[in-house]
This record gives sequence, C-alpha cells and structure tokens, in this order.
Amino acid sequence: MATSDEIRSTIVGWRTLTQQHSEHSPRILIAASFTAQPVAPGLGTTLHGSSGTVASIEFLDYNQLFQLCLDPGRFAAEEFDEIVIMWRLEDVFERDLHAWGAGDGDARNRILDGATSLGAAVANLATGVPASIIVSDAMTPIGFGLDHHDPNLLTELSDLQMEANRAFDEALGDEALGKVKVDRLRLAALQHVSGTASSFDRRSWLMYRQPFTEGFALMTGSAIAEVMAARTRTPPKVVVLDCDDTLWAGTIADDGVGSLECGDAFPGFAFRSFQLALGRLRHQGVLLALASKNEPEAVAQAFSDVDSMVLTDEDIAARRVSWDPKPAALVELAHELNLGLDSFVFVDDSDYEIGAMRTQLPAVVSIKVPDEIEQLPDLLAEAGLFRMIRVTGDDRLRTQRMQVESRRAGAATTMSHSEFLMSLELRVRLIRVGPGELGRTAQLTNKTNQFNATTVRRSETEIASLLDDPDCHVHAVAADDRFGEYGIIGVVISRWVVDRWQFDTVLMSCRVLGRGVETAMLAGVVADLRADRPGAVHATYIDSGRNKLVAALFPDHGFAPVGEDGTVFVLAAESSIGVPPHITLTGP
Repeated sequence: MATSDEIRSTIVGWRTLTQQHSEHSPRILIAASFTAQPVAPGLGTTLHGSSGTVASIEFLDYNQLFQLCLDPGRFAAEEFDEIVIMWRLEDVFERDLHAWGAGDGDARNRILDGATSLGAAVANLATGVPASIIVSDAMTPIGFGLDHHDPNLLTELSDLQMEANRAFDEALGDEALGKVKVDRLRLAALQHVSGTASSFDRRSWLMYRQPFTEGFALMTGSAIAEVMAARTRTPPKVVVLDCDDTLWAGTIADDGVGSLECGDAFPGFAFRSFQLALGRLRHQGVLLALASKNEPEAVAQAFSDVDSMVLTDEDIAARRVSWDPKPAALVELAHELNLGLDSFVFVDDSDYEIGAMRTQLPAVVSIKVPDEIEQLPDLLAEAGLFRMIRVTGDDRLRTQRMQVESRRAGAATTMSHSEFLMSLELRVRLIRVGPGELGRTAQLTNKTNQFNATTVRRSETEIASLLDDPDCHVHAVAADDRFGEYGIIGVVISRWVVDRWQFDTVLMSCRVLGRGVETAMLAGVVADLRADRPGAVHATYIDSGRNKLVAALFPDHGFAPVGEDGTVFVLAAESSIGVPPHITLTGP
C-alpha cells in the first residue's frame, strides 16, 4: 500500500500539471492585428489587484494571427498559460476593406470569407495547445479618413462589422471546437461604451500601428483580466431587498398600500425599472429575498395590489418580514438558503440599516439606495458584482428549486426523519461529464466550499482537458424526488495512479445533505471506477477552514486512514459502499 507521503506527492504533482493558473505566475501571450503593448498596464494591474497574480506578458509582432494559429510551435505557444488574440477588420483585411469602400462588389464576400478562415484558424489553435484562449470580436472600422459623423457610412461599417463577426463566430462555434472552451473579449462592446472616435488615437495609429488611446488601452487590458478571472470567480448568489422606498416609492406604515408608487410616472418608474433589472438577475440564477420591517400581511398585499409591480411572490426565494433587526434576518436567510453570508448582497434605503449590516455582518455586500432615485435602476449594474456571470440551466431553475425545498422542509416536520426519507422517492443519477455538463461542473468546483473535500478550483477549459485523459474520470451527480428536481448537485474527479484510483475532487451541494445522497454518490462512483479498472480508492481531506462538514465523509464510508494526521484515506480493493435503501441509483 502507498504511504500517505506518496499519495500527497501524487496529488501535488497532478495539481501542478492541471492547475497551472493558481500554482505559478501565468505566462500570457498576446497576438493582435495591431500594436497591442499599451494593454499591458491595465492587464497586469487588474490581475494583481484581483488575485495578487504577477503575470509575465509577452507580445507577438502585429498581424501574425494566422501564422500563430496555423503554426503555434513556431512561437512556442505550448509554453503559455493564456493566449489572447485581438483583431480588427481594417488590419487583417485592409486591402479588401478599401476595395469595399471603393465600390468593389466582391470585396464584402472576401472579407466574410476571411473572417470565417480566421475563426477556423483560432479553433485550430485552441485544439492544438494546452493554453486557455481568449479571442476578441472585431470593432467598427475606423481611421483611413472614414467619417464616423456620416450616419450612412457608420451604418454600413457597422453592418459589415456585424456580418464579419457572425461569420467568425460560426467558424469558432462549439461544433468546431468540441470540448475546448474559447473565452470571448468583446471589444466591440467596449468601443460602443467609449465611443468609436474617442477610443481611437490617430497619431499613435499612424506612427506605431497602435490604434487605442491610453484610456481605451487600459480598459481593454482590464477587460482581458476580467475574462480570465470570470472563469473561477463566483458572483453573489442572493440579493436581499428592503421593500419600502426600495421596491416601491413610499412606506406602507406611513402611506398605506394604496399610496405606494411603482408605475410609469416618476418616481415610481425608477422603482419599476429597478424591479425589471432584478428580474433579469433572477433569470440568471440569482436568488431574490426580502428583509423588511413591516407586517407580513401588508407586504403580501403590496405585492398583489400595487399597480405595475414587476416582481411577484414566485420571484422571491425567501423572506423575513418582521420587526426584528435586519442583521439577524440575514443570518436566518443564510441558514434557510444554506449559503454563506459572503454570498449575499443587501440593498436598503436606510443609512442606519446599511451601517448596522456593515458593522455586524461585514461579509455581506451592503449597498444603499441612492438619494437621486433616477440612479436606482442601474444600482446593481454599476456595482459590477454580476458582470460576466456564467449562467447554466441549473441557475435559471434555482429560485424554483428553493421554493420546492421549502415544501420539502414543510413535509419533514410532519413525520420522523426515516419516514420522511422513505417518502421522498429519492432518485440519484450518476453522469459521466460531457460538453453539456461542463459549465455546471466547473461552476460547482468554484463555488462549493462547505462540502468540498479538497477545494480544488477548475475552469471549464481545465475540466475539458481532463475529459480527454484516459486515466481520468469526471462524474457529476444529479438528483430528484417526488417534489421535483435538484439538478446537478455533486462532482467527483478521479484519476488512475499506477495501481489505484485517487480522488482529486469530491464535492456536493449542501442543500441535499442529510438525505444519503453523498453515500449514493460515493457508491456509484466507486463502482463505475472499478468497472473500468479494479483497485483500491484513495481520498484526501484538506482542511480549508470552511469545509468541516466533509471531514468525516471518508471514514464514515469505510475508508481507512493512512498515516497519523487523518487527512489521507483508502478504501480497500475488496471493500464497497452500499446504496441507502430509500435511494434509487442509476447511471452512468
């Protein structure tokens, strides 16, 4: 049997290979159709500020995109952790752009064909190197005396840009890339925000082929860093809302429900617009909750009777409507939703409530309703907390599932725990992860803290690379019962090492704890691994300070400790794990 030191050595070695981004300063290669060096300060500063990362940034000479994509070995592309590609129509297709402007009827088709070829070339690069790839779209062309104050010409340029981007995107699509994930840098959107003319530096373009102003270059570098960070960053999961002068204008106690405003006239229109923004977040999987000092019946009446209300009871995952202190209400909501306080954003119009929250629960992000109420609709957007949020199908069902969980909790109070479990008709399904489950699998590895044995974080690209490794298995676990679906709630990543299986990642959503799902998950994964290759199964528990819930998982399921520190465990080759009698296990 391997010693605990040997097992730790294996784990460290594997993580060194598969988690390069967090183990050393990343090497970043930037290839652009223009001189891109001015983006380095914004990229480096933002990376360092967000994660403490000090990156090594290298640049190719401008306009070598096809050379890099079709012959990456020539540029030692395999040595980089990140490759960033930026392109503009007026650089890559300069001659055809001028011909198009001079009335050449075939030039448009040549540009679109070129964009298709470039997209296919980037797809080729993505499948040929281990680096994570970030590629831009094309902005509206500028320079060369193009008059951006001519609305007709600007419309034509914008149409050409959109067609070229569409052709590029189709060639870069998931079908071409298979399991490889290419992240997108939306330069056209940044140009739109900054203004086409104000983002362009004529002198630098003519002298150095550097088209960006200093400010736009900084913004672009920062945006590249944001794309990198978005792979593993977990946005807040819950927005907790006050009601009076937050969801509507007026207070129930002073004005009565009939006088509350949330319509098409100011100031009610600002509150209605804020609710529309909240509705979009809810669609993206963000939970909405209430913390209001009011009578519950009055708030319920306001939701049903106030004209032009956007949000309904069905949009609210949980609520605390009482006269209790709001920090206490947030703690109760965190317990009910089974989430950490650092997952919460609190919005209130009261300086007192905001101050109390910041003092007593500093982990909660507390945001005050602006005094200039016309700023309210953009409050959360400008906070940037949900920027570049990655949405899966499970996310969109989160509020519905929380409401179903409330019904489960109600049923649990009417019978014993064992009777409740038998009544659930619980079904657990083991899934071998494929492209369709990549997003949710990566999301769980990055956001699960409490029931996570090793807290290994992985991006979609990193998990996709594991799917192609014959010595590696990536399992996801989904569950449902008579009340409804839980969705994908568990992930196990395993690797064959010499003569045994080694768990790298074992995690599960806390919302199914206490129902035997973790036992069924381990039973199914162990059986599936041994169907591939029989042998012992080794596991590790690494204390993160937040994952005490999972400390006893392995010894409770027959894994024997190896060594004296109680962090490494082994399930002998002749040992198995039984599925609880109240659970039906299927798959893969």
